[in-house]
Amino acid sequence: MRWVFPLIVVVLWLAHVANGQSTTPATTQASRTGRIVLEYPFPPASEYNKLVGAVSKCYGLPVPGKSYHELRSLVLSPDGRSKPAAPDASTLQLDPNTEKYNAYFPNDYQRDGKPFGLLVWIAPESGAALQLAWRKVLDDHSIIFIEPRDAPNESHSVWRVFMALETVRNAKREFNIDPDRVYVAGLSGGGRISSHTAVFFPEVFGGAFCMVGCNFYRDVPAEEKGMIYPGFWPNPVMNSIKLARANSRLVLLTGSRDYNKPSTKAAYDAFVKEQWKHVAYLEVPELGHQFPNAEWFEKGINFLDAPLFASAEDTYARGIELENKKKLGDACLAYESAARHGKDAAFVADARQRASAIRTKYKQQLVRANELIEQKKLDQAASLVRQVRTEYGAMSNDDVTAFLETIRTRRSPTKSGV
Repeated sequence: MRWVFPLIVVVLWLAHVANGQSTTPATTQASRTGRIVLEYPFPPASEYNKLVGAVSKCYGLPVPGKSYHELRSLVLSPDGRSKPAAPDASTLQLDPNTEKYNAYFPNDYQRDGKPFGLLVWIAPESGAALQLAWRKVLDDHSIIFIEPRDAPNESHSVWRVFMALETVRNAKREFNIDPDRVYVAGLSGGGRISSHTAVFFPEVFGGAFCMVGCNFYRDVPAEEKGMIYPGFWPNPVMNSIKLARANSRLVLLTGSRDYNKPSTKAAYDAFVKEQWKHVAYLEVPELGHQFPNAEWFEKGINFLDAPLFASAEDTYARGIELENKKKLGDACLAYESAARHGKDAAFVADARQRASAIRTKYKQQLVRANELIEQKKLDQAASLVRQVRTEYGAMSNDDVTAFLETIRTRRSPTKSGV
């Protein structure tokens, strides 16, 4: 007998943050602080199948819908089919080309200052969800809070995960974000989606804070004999699981009065059994199916951040090892991470210098590649770009892709390979 635990759970909110904020152009947002409404266009339509397909593939589903706006209006039926939701006044007023986000920026955030953490919030219902009591925690820990406005429990799971990824993409482009401190969080059904998102994409999210709702990626036994709590990943990618098991920080918060406590504890036990390295189970006394207070919110944030600061010196040492192996991109990222999280340690200055030297050399090679392209020496340019990809790895992905595309477009039709 298969027991299906409902993914869509509607909760009563304890508090709401008032709406009515005005929207300003994205280009003016980079240095603003406090509560802000952000609005960004969807990615190009030509990328829909690739971007949305990456998420739907995780769920073992076909790509739902044909546009971002259509996907936003779909729901996932119990039989796994995607179907349109009943229209209401709010959905009819949505801009088909953009998505809005509720955001909070600590008062000391500066675009040209230190990098800040990012907490992507997946809410169980539409509207602003940031709890007033949490603001000081975000301030004290230098974390930006951004919530897609239209990704409630009723939305398609693929849409909700996609919007979490979109939030990160837009935030990294517009703001000064610490890539190691990008977290996804949510309450109830949003907590479940957060657990999915962090495990699907551990290269994007450093962890998840799942409040009164979470899932393990595989089926796990329930208390009642013959029953299970269903997993969410029918055909898991083991490289992603391996990365998440080693690096992802997962906080599973429930309450002694929360009806999701049994499933949360079962998920935690499954993570422990599979030896996931950084998983915390927080049970709040007398808490029901509701938001935790600031004290417990901060406990979760501390757990998400702690491994980064504790391992900063080891990360610096790994950077030296990678540089000696000529893996310059990985070395640079390690040095930069160590410098961000090493606080006042003696190695921080050297880490910054080493990272800066690698970045300078990297930029020089990109300039040289561009010169070769402008001189129509496309074979030499392609060779240099391939060398950059080998030496700098993931750090160079975006630049390498752009250069190779430029080279392709400038080649003659009879010589289109790179």
